[in-house]
Amino acid sequence: MQLVDVSVRRPVFAAMMIMALVVFGMFAYPRLGVNLFPAVDFPVVTVTVIYPGADPTTMESKVAEPIEEAIQGVSGIKRMTSRNLEGVTSVIVEFELEVESGPALQEVRDKVAAIERDLPPGIDPPVIQRFDTGAVPVATIALASHLPKDELTRIADKLVKQELQQIAGVGQIELIGGQERQIRVEVEPGKLTSYGLAVGDVVDTLRAQSLDMPAGHVTQGSRELTVTTRGEVHSVAEIEALVITGLGGAAVRIRDVATVVDDMEEARSASSLNGNSALALIVRKQSGANTVEIADELRVVMAELGPRLDELGITYAIPNDNSTFIKKSIEDVEMDLIFGSILTVLIIWVFLHDWRATFISALAIPTSVIGTFAFMDFMGFTLNNITMLALSLSIGILVDDAIVVIENTHRHLEMGKPRMRAAREATNEIGFAVIATTLSIVAVFVPVAYMSGLIGRFFYEFGLTVSAAVLISMLVSFTLTPMLSARMMKLTHQESKFILARWFDRAFGMLERGYAATIRAALRFPSRRSCSRWRPWSRRSS
Repeated sequence: MQLVDVSVRRPVFAAMMIMALVVFGMFAYPRLGVNLFPAVDFPVVTVTVIYPGADPTTMESKVAEPIEEAIQGVSGIKRMTSRNLEGVTSVIVEFELEVESGPALQEVRDKVAAIERDLPPGIDPPVIQRFDTGAVPVATIALASHLPKDELTRIADKLVKQELQQIAGVGQIELIGGQERQIRVEVEPGKLTSYGLAVGDVVDTLRAQSLDMPAGHVTQGSRELTVTTRGEVHSVAEIEALVITGLGGAAVRIRDVATVVDDMEEARSASSLNGNSALALIVRKQSGANTVEIADELRVVMAELGPRLDELGITYAIPNDNSTFIKKSIEDVEMDLIFGSILTVLIIWVFLHDWRATFISALAIPTSVIGTFAFMDFMGFTLNNITMLALSLSIGILVDDAIVVIENTHRHLEMGKPRMRAAREATNEIGFAVIATTLSIVAVFVPVAYMSGLIGRFFYEFGLTVSAAVLISMLVSFTLTPMLSARMMKLTHQESKFILARWFDRAFGMLERGYAATIRAALRFPSRRSCSRWRPWSRRSS
């Protein structure tokens, strides 16, 4: 027990050792993310393909089956299912829990990219995503205005969305209820037939004559200029003036065979605020980011944008903020943690009746809890209901080692030993018992952290947090507790000044005497069955 001897002789060393843990914990606490539950990695990958106009049978045979055959070669697949709807196919690939979702996602992307050329023409590019519980929506922002829907959508996309994406930790912002500007070319079949043209001729003209192309370089002495052919149209009139080559080389313009309409795209989603039409921005966070910090920063950014939106005739509201529930839940658990610590200190004082002993033993609670924050930051844990539950559960355990050390030190003081000698010898005497008690607790909670299955993923942070807090409390009982006991504890025989304490002492004394009498009677008059068991042992001992 060299650590105990050094801590008693070198109080600064013991104090700085524990203070180092406390300082690391204090710096780690602001960096800890705040979430409702731990970030659990579910290895699930979805492949979504949109084929406009295709029926479910076509989606299954032409899209879903080729993708499933390609993905079957990926290792670690537990289950693969597909859902085929009108124009949409979704292939859900569930991997074993031991598989990391990042490499699995990349492998699925490679397999789908290899057969993408074999899929029917006209489909949208496949969207491949992984199921991420950490990337949940943080808040929803609603924008309402009397402006046209396309203008409101443009402002929301170019102004509000751009500002919100600069917030650290924001992953994706989705617009709901927006409608962008769309120019429709409504072809008249009769006119097309009269000119000997087809719809494909109109499409080819729009595609070929509405683009910007590089046209090479022009060298002027020591300078080289880049030449670009500007051919992209920007108005309805320019589209109507595009020329289609008809029969015999006749020049037919778009306006001769079609009507060009400057309108908005078809509404695919809708959003409302207080019964009025609005546009919603759903803000999602990156996995592992601090939900509360993102929500607070989001409110600051929207408050800064408020005057500019008012000038444009736009009002905003935040109808949904998930950080409010998270903050309330964490605050409730923190209150339970503080209340449990206060009750623990009061119970210690009721039994010890000594503010010095109470202070020394209670000091293990904040030092162990704050030191555990440094461990949580090192392991990448967050402040959530599971880790806070672990800290609340360990409050009563953190003072066990310190109380044992203090009680044994008090016994050595009653034997007439000096305080430093009493603290050193008392701690050394029960050192292995303290280690055995602590390691027995660790032996229970560490396997909890490594349980298999989905439950084990949730309780991983729980088991390791409890184990780290208990191990730090053991270090405190071998360093800070004997050091303070050697300098603060006093042996006093005076009766307590508090009436409740004196009543407690008398009641506890009666209980102690009754227990001693019960033990003496049990040893003096053992049962006949017990005597038959103990008789051979008695002969050998005699």
